[in-house]
Amino acid sequence: MTRENSNHNERIKQLVNQLRGTLTTGDNSREADAKLSDLRSELEQEFKRMHEQQGSEIAAIEKRLQSLKEIHQQRAENQDKIIQRRIDQLLGRSDPLDWNYTPPTTPPNVPVSPYFSDQYGSSPISDNFHPKSPYAYPESNSPRSTRSWQPSPYQSPTRSPQNPASSPIPPSYPGKLVEAFESALKASDAAVLEQSNKERLNEYTRLHEEGALPASELRRATLDYTSAQKQTALLKLQLQSIQRGLARYLNAAELELAALNEQQKTNPSANSKSAQLERQKAEAAITDAKTTLEQFEAAMKLIPVDTDSADPSDAPKNPNESADQPESELDPATNAPKASEDTTLNLETEEVETTPNEPVPSF
Repeated sequence: MTRENSNHNERIKQLVNQLRGTLTTGDNSREADAKLSDLRSELEQEFKRMHEQQGSEIAAIEKRLQSLKEIHQQRAENQDKIIQRRIDQLLGRSDPLDWNYTPPTTPPNVPVSPYFSDQYGSSPISDNFHPKSPYAYPESNSPRSTRSWQPSPYQSPTRSPQNPASSPIPPSYPGKLVEAFESALKASDAAVLEQSNKERLNEYTRLHEEGALPASELRRATLDYTSAQKQTALLKLQLQSIQRGLARYLNAAELELAALNEQQKTNPSANSKSAQLERQKAEAAITDAKTTLEQFEAAMKLIPVDTDSADPSDAPKNPNESADQPESELDPATNAPKASEDTTLNLETEEVETTPNEPVPSF
């Protein structure tokens, strides 16, 4: 045989090997004829399968060729559009038929409405809840409203002073209100943690006096209580800042409405539909600001207060005042542990008063 039979199945290979042996010995028996008939039948079946596969491949090629012909015809019909689109691409022009089409950039000298800017122009109501502070908030307690913002790239750097009546009232601050409540929740959790650490410190002090607790555990409890005190004081300062911001927002809205009313009195022609709409916006802003401030004050009242340290005269005596402490940590007058000063905030009057906590032993 001049062609290899490696591509045939095992049955054909077996018949070919047997027939080769028969032809070599010159045996023309009926068995050889039967094997030759079987070989022909196997080859006919294999040829049929191969021919059908080739027909399928040819049909697929013809289908793809027909598709290419249709695309070629369409490109010939749209020659002008294709050339024009290529010219636009080479010149850097935007394609209005593109899926991700973006309109041309607005020139920087085009006036921008305050509602679509990152800043409310010169409106007095654009103040944030949290004023700029020389001390940064801790990263875990910093609300999103205190993070730095970038001015709008489309806003003109020089803008003429606006009449208070021409500055629309910006929308309410539901997002900042949520952040304010988050701060109140953190302050509440911190107050609970401080009280828990205080009770644990008192218990550890008693156990240390009885000799059932090492000094290292007592020092660790003291540090935890001191850290909780500082955390609570910092969060209270943050709440105080939020409260002042809400009050300023309400005051600015009231001033805006007063300016609109004054303008209506001095200029009768100002009683137009647009002026009425401005006054309605100002009244709505005042209502929202009052509601926000009331809700925030109600949330602050839910924060636990350490009643033991509210009044120095009512503070309970430490049962462990007679404990043996290092000489440098004792009051020479009373021979008792020195009391630590805790800074607490009165959020209603915004005053800071210091009240002594229960004596905390130090080691």
